[in-house]
Amino acid sequence: YVAREFGGFAEGFAGLEDAEDGDVEVPAVVEIPQVGLLHPSLKYAFQPGPFFETPKEYLEWYRSYRPEAFAEQWPVVAVLLYRKHVVSELSYIWQLVNYLEEAHQILPVPIFIQGVDAHIAVRDLLTSSYEREAVSRGEVMANRTQSPDAIHVDAVVNTIGFPLVGGPAGSMEGGRNSEIAKEILGSLNVPYFVAAPLLIQDLQSWKDQGASPFSNICGRGDGRGDSFSFLHMAATKFMDDLSRIVG
Repeated sequence: YVAREFGGFAEGFAGLEDAEDGDVEVPAVVEIPQVGLLHPSLKYAFQPGPFFETPKEYLEWYRSYRPEAFAEQWPVVAVLLYRKHVVSELSYIWQLVNYLEEAHQILPVPIFIQGVDAHIAVRDLLTSSYEREAVSRGEVMANRTQSPDAIHVDAVVNTIGFPLVGGPAGSMEGGRNSEIAKEILGSLNVPYFVAAPLLIQDLQSWKDQGASPFSNICGRGDGRGDSFSFLHMAATKFMDDLSRIVG
């Protein structure tokens, strides 16, 4: 079968000459980590990246990028992203980051993860003034897995669309593990929002009826925090419209 189907494959290219060395410039391979950070303004021309390995590294870069954010003490908000959307370079990421910076003077920390379970990234990469003080008073157990490069945040926005301990789709594990999410978010004790992109309905439906039942249910199960949808990606445009609040 293979010989029959592909036996003439090479003959189809028989007339092509090999390119001489140096005639074709092959871009360097960009390795996209399983967990990392990015900022849309710092971007290669034709591929995703570059990426930051730790939140601390990201903030060090951001200090030179937007020094006014530190001088004016902008609130620091972690934005959890789906890695697949980063790889696909969906435009809502840039629109959301730009909106937070320009409209509200918020310092966004976009963190992407592989899969839909974000609790390890939140647990190990983020902390808060409340958590540090509670640990020092002995009210909260110290997190032994927390990275030394963890940063203080004032809020967390989850755009992945699943519970903090989430996935896979259709699984009840997120609900069963809600106590883990409560423990992590309770220790952090900052506002936590679910702002899931509405990928499974059109814009008119969202405006007329609000989030569909499936979109609405994806962001639940943490047992703590506020859940609402304010992104719509059917036209890959960020919708500055909170009139259809759900949750």
